[in-house]
Amino acid sequence: MKSYIFKSIFVCSIIAIMCIACSNDDDEPGQQVRLDNAEQLTFSQNGESAQNPAFSPDGKYILFTRFKNGYNEPPSELVKININTKEETVIIPAQNDVEHISVPGSSWINGKICWSSDIAGQSNEIYTANDDGTEIRQITNHPESAGYYIEPVFNPLDTSKIIFEFGSSDASPHQIALVELDKNNKVTILTNDSHFDDRLPNWSYDGRKILFQRASAGAENWQIHIAEIDFTGIDPTLKVVTKINQPSSPNTDNSWYYNNNYILSSTKYNSVMPNIFALPLNIGNPIRISNTNTNEDGAPSCSLDGKQIAFETHFGEDEEYPSEIWIIEIPNILK
Repeated sequence: MKSYIFKSIFVCSIIAIMCIACSNDDDEPGQQVRLDNAEQLTFSQNGESAQNPAFSPDGKYILFTRFKNGYNEPPSELVKININTKEETVIIPAQNDVEHISVPGSSWINGKICWSSDIAGQSNEIYTANDDGTEIRQITNHPESAGYYIEPVFNPLDTSKIIFEFGSSDASPHQIALVELDKNNKVTILTNDSHFDDRLPNWSYDGRKILFQRASAGAENWQIHIAEIDFTGIDPTLKVVTKINQPSSPNTDNSWYYNNNYILSSTKYNSVMPNIFALPLNIGNPIRISNTNTNEDGAPSCSLDGKQIAFETHFGEDEEYPSEIWIIEIPNILK
């Protein structure tokens, strides 16, 4: 199948083919081939999996989650990597079977990071810390019977506001929630329609809108929705929820492009494998960012200056192989 590639994107990509991890071992991936100019940042060992990149405010580092036993397999730790030197620093170390999971987008703002963890011994809660791992704070505290809190991101202009995903089980519909640190860590559920499954929220870089992926309850027809949060009432509420114009294929792992005019998404739009595309909020076709027919590219995150996108990638479309963090220059058409 011929991939649909915009003329302005990666003119020299066809000659920039990278082959990785060729092996005859049945437990190892086959030949991985990239048709873009992406650069590999992490080189994990012993089956570890590097996932969920997020840029530092100055664009010099990337925060990511490293699962020690494979894709999404705890324990996990939070690590930052220097983009230029590739030097890694563990910020929140792994321990026992504890999950420490950060997400793409605005999880690192103004010297603070946020993530979810089950270190308290019950359900996943929301945590914050300085970006050197000091001053760890547990933000939420709720009974395990009420479900779990995951996928947190800051409002880029107000780190006292964190949106996150709330679920009682993987199979049941999830909801989007907000915790306000400046209001004694008050939690408000923003979506509560049992007909929908709402997941993976992310805040626009101007702090005005959120996005999340929505599917019909029990289905996998994920589509991107955006809304503003109204803080004028007693409890915050979502204003009109709007589905953006997008490909018919499911769209997952979504985050904002820095100018808030595009949404970065992992989708199969005219591609063999899920790759990274920029979906315009207004008129226009999706713009291809990454290009590979052997790997699933996901969890995209944009630098705050709009020059680079980091993402995770692993061989094949299933989650049986570990992932690594890659970075790619952004085409001029988005700027």
